[in-house]
Amino acid sequence: MTIRSRLWLLLPAVTLCAVDIGLTLAGQSSGYWSGRYELAHEANPFARPALMRGPVTFAAFGFVYAAVVAAVVCGWRSAGVWVAALVTVAHAVGGAGWLVRFGPCGWGAAVAFLLAAAEGSARCWRRATRQVEHGGTPALIPDAERFAGRNR
Repeated sequence: MTIRSRLWLLLPAVTLCAVDIGLTLAGQSSGYWSGRYELAHEANPFARPALMRGPVTFAAFGFVYAAVVAAVVCGWRSAGVWVAALVTVAHAVGGAGWLVRFGPCGWGAAVAFLLAAAEGSARCWRRATRQVEHGGTPALIPDAERFAGRNR
């Protein structure tokens, strides 16, 4: 799989990560924003300590996290594709989790968000597998077309 193909796999992962970080910050209480960072609300045990240190630290943590994900997806041949898929799904669910807190309208927004994330991800995966078919090395996933939503 070429680096260009891997970048198409990385796009939904990094985009949904950024959206999830934004929704996490937007979902913090007024007490948090007045400087009481111990009031941070975050279910992810890896991200919570950064959020409890403040929004700038949390954003920096998110940037470093996204850079590590990019390095793994682009450089780790055997697991990069799976990491891209797992990160994409995790942040789609995480972002939707923040939206459902707004009641019935939030549930509708969460469903729309998940559908948009699925469609955007499928388009990127199709683009990545198309690049493999046109000159790249064979896909790392034997059933890449199935992952990308294509049937033979």
